[in-house]
Amino acid sequence: MSAIDVLPVKQLTDYENTLEKIKSCYSLDKKKLDASPVCPDCNYKPDSDYIHKSASGLLNQMEGQLDVIFDSWKNMLLKDLEDPMIEQKLELLKTEEQELVRAFITSGELPANIDNDFIQAMKDIFSDLTKVAVTQTGIQKALQREGGPATPDEMKRRFSDYIDQLTKGQQIDKVRIVLE
Repeated sequence: MSAIDVLPVKQLTDYENTLEKIKSCYSLDKKKLDASPVCPDCNYKPDSDYIHKSASGLLNQMEGQLDVIFDSWKNMLLKDLEDPMIEQKLELLKTEEQELVRAFITSGELPANIDNDFIQAMKDIFSDLTKVAVTQTGIQKALQREGGPATPDEMKRRFSDYIDQLTKGQQIDKVRIVLE
């Protein structure tokens, strides 16, 4: 989920950094620690912030923090999805992506399996999607512009040129074409 741009990734980074500091060394004993603050076997150096706490106690504390981060991210996404502009962008997602987002909004719970499809849907809905509307009349004019019968390749080229004209100057991966 950290790939979703609207989420405060620093929270997760700080969490990971703290988690990395929780280390233990099975060969370090009091005698070695009295001789040197660094284990001669693995180069482990006890951090003064963690030296008086058990690893299991710290891990339990960290698990609670992870739950808090997860809940705050979920609530942040739900709040951001209330924006009226999001409803317009929701219509620009593929049907399957719309269903994933709507299920999240309706249930208020993230999917049990947060997969790439859900993450991509969330990234897209919070990105700068651009709606490009095409009409049947516009398509008809573009395909008949040279008049008369056309080969399949000519017809493909005409349609491609029409789409290129509509999307000129746009960021193509952010364009969503809608038939109106």
